[in-house]
Amino acid sequence: MKRLITSILVSIFLIGIAGAHGKWKKLPSVPAPVVCEASGKVEKGFIPPPIEVINQLKSAKEKRCEIIVTYSAFPDSVKSAFEYAVSIWEYLIDSEVPINITARWRVMDNTTLASCGPSAYYQNLEDMYYSDRFYPVAIAEKLADEELNGNNSPDMTATFNKTIEWYFGTDGNCPSTKYDFVSTALHEITHGLGFTGFFYVNNSSGGYSEPPAIFDQYVANGAKHNLTDVQHFENPSNNMYKALTSNALYFRSPATLFDGNGIAPRLYAPSTWSDGSSVYHLNDATYSAGSENSLMTHAAGKGEAVHDPGPITMGIMADMGWKALKIKHDELKDLETVVEPVFVEASITSDYNLDSSSLYVHYSDVSFNSSDSVLLIPGEKETIFRAELPVNITQGVIDYYISATDEKQRTFSAPAGAPEDSYKLRIGPDNISPEIVHQPKEYILSKSPVLEITAFIDDNIGIDTAWVEYSYNEQEILKKGMMHDLASVYTCPVNLVPWQLKDGDSISYRIVAKDISTNANLSVLPADRNFSVEVEETFDPVFKYSNTFNEGINDFIGGDFEIITETGFIDGALHSPHPYASPEENDMFFNFATLLKYPIVLLEDGQMNYDEIVLVEPGESGTIYGDDEFWDYVIVEGSKDYGDTWLPLINGYDSRAATTWNVEYKNGLNEGNNSETLGKKEMYIRRNIDLLENGNFLPGDTIFIRFRLFSDPYAHGWGWVIDNLRIQAIVSAEGLQVFSPGDFRVYPNPFNDKFTFEYNSSRQIETINLEIYDSFGRQVYFSPVKQIFQGFKTEINFENYNPGLYFIRGTSGSQVIFSRKLIKK
Repeated sequence: MKRLITSILVSIFLIGIAGAHGKWKKLPSVPAPVVCEASGKVEKGFIPPPIEVINQLKSAKEKRCEIIVTYSAFPDSVKSAFEYAVSIWEYLIDSEVPINITARWRVMDNTTLASCGPSAYYQNLEDMYYSDRFYPVAIAEKLADEELNGNNSPDMTATFNKTIEWYFGTDGNCPSTKYDFVSTALHEITHGLGFTGFFYVNNSSGGYSEPPAIFDQYVANGAKHNLTDVQHFENPSNNMYKALTSNALYFRSPATLFDGNGIAPRLYAPSTWSDGSSVYHLNDATYSAGSENSLMTHAAGKGEAVHDPGPITMGIMADMGWKALKIKHDELKDLETVVEPVFVEASITSDYNLDSSSLYVHYSDVSFNSSDSVLLIPGEKETIFRAELPVNITQGVIDYYISATDEKQRTFSAPAGAPEDSYKLRIGPDNISPEIVHQPKEYILSKSPVLEITAFIDDNIGIDTAWVEYSYNEQEILKKGMMHDLASVYTCPVNLVPWQLKDGDSISYRIVAKDISTNANLSVLPADRNFSVEVEETFDPVFKYSNTFNEGINDFIGGDFEIITETGFIDGALHSPHPYASPEENDMFFNFATLLKYPIVLLEDGQMNYDEIVLVEPGESGTIYGDDEFWDYVIVEGSKDYGDTWLPLINGYDSRAATTWNVEYKNGLNEGNNSETLGKKEMYIRRNIDLLENGNFLPGDTIFIRFRLFSDPYAHGWGWVIDNLRIQAIVSAEGLQVFSPGDFRVYPNPFNDKFTFEYNSSRQIETINLEIYDSFGRQVYFSPVKQIFQGFKTEINFENYNPGLYFIRGTSGSQVIFSRKLIKK
């Protein structure tokens, strides 16, 4: 348990430094995508793109956002029409973060044109209008100004029906016998950009997943009551069901009401609930074919070409976040006495023009039971605004928040949720001690020259000084000041060279911080017993290292891994915890690691290899190491500075690294989304690593090597095992295992009448002889197979054989390259 607690503290420390990112959450799963139906009616007509888009397309002006498309089975003849639809949206919305779309070409129901939806939702990001609502990932990334779900992860997936009679032209001249593809693509991208949410119907009950999506926030009935208002609608309830099927739902948001002169757009809410269509479309009867707002109705007609989202859709998109107003403000530090004017400063940017007469600081010294405000005025920079905060008290608390209004009369505040949430300025004697967050190391290497102590230190009034008090082997207590590096991060390098550290030595220390108040408030961490860092012995550098883990030699540091003979294995190996744990809490993670005591001097052609089994949670399809949705992983890392910093020797990988692991992991999934599949010796795969290939290290570098398993907040599996480790150790070809047991799968096992043999290595086999023997050693089956490539499968019919125990093996020449037990039921 000690290791798990340590890992939690690491994540808390990192979150503290990261600021707002410590609070945002991601929706664990997303609802089914919204669908667009084919009406079957002929509704010939054309609405061209907005004139400003046409002008921009003609002049090839710089796009306002970048949309990157990954195609899945898309014919080349269709791509130009889809990219034309993409280009329209690229000129309509602003985002500094690229929007990733996966576009698929599939067989769908014959009345369905297409479907699309966001791939993820996030809440609690700093610039969200409603902090407690889930925002589709593309909007969330725009507001955060950064990639949230990985550069290679789709922000939406759009699927188009390949059996539809499509018109792929971009001129809007769609025949009355076909459906306009550009219109449908525009429609589906709109859903992916956020025109969707969480409402559902179950029999006679209606409701929404909590917290709701940002679209849902604005859905209201004819009486102007929002469906997410718990004072009017219990969730779930029959009352909600009646509203969802009332044929009278509206989107009441500031921009749509402003543009509609107080009239809210009407949504599609038929008396019979339609999954994938109800609520998340505009009402067909209100915005019929030929209307400038007809793109987002639930069904499209033949010959109908609509290449403009329309003003109502653009207003809806604006209020979901595509037209944002951002207020950036650093909360004022507390004051013991007010000796000079107090100024509030904020950076305010807006996608619409600001109403400069409506930029305010609101303040109160009675918790907003009553309040006043002062106008913000422009500062030296265009986006900086400033106001003097009237301070009429000598002791107490002034609550304040900032509001800004744009030309659509939309008012935003910072913090979101004001005045219930507000900034606080405390005035008077200060008795609040500084906050210190620090993660101590469990151990330090005997040859380490420096112990780097880093902490997050902050205070409501300000830090005066921070220092470390430390001692070697409980001897003289020494003191050294901490340096203020950035934001609230302080560091202190402790020189270890004079002590000539040995195995078993220890360094104890504590961190002390003093604020600038007249009370000179102190914080000490830890409050009682000091941190203690144990010294672990390391050996002299070597050029090569090998370990079969069968001799009881433990050359590794760190208690997360152990050398044991696990059930299902025939000899010793280096095992992670089985199963490894996951934190089960947002924004937390665990690291399980072990370090080789021998530093390695890298050679020009340095290679490393080992046998392994990796049963850890696989990331989302298409993700790579570094993406947010690359969930759990294992990684091998090197360090040139005795473990202070680590760089990959090979990028992290998960169970998708081998088909055997991926299939077996998924076969073992339980209701809690954890995998109960146990590792078996038949799953071993050989891993080969070029120690210099990724450029992090050079020949002649001396590095320490560690193995690390990263576990994210939720699902987990069996873990990782490593055997037959060789680092720059030359091994003769004789006796070297060319193929790994995990390169071959035989399934199902036990089986009834048939089973499948599968090969999953990238190495080609010229000829393999498949031989099956009964329990008496008699050969009962023989089949030579030539030219075996990765992904090869063959089904073997065994229905004429008696139930019982059999043995299957594969031979190539005189070498047995795999063997398995088989059980016929």
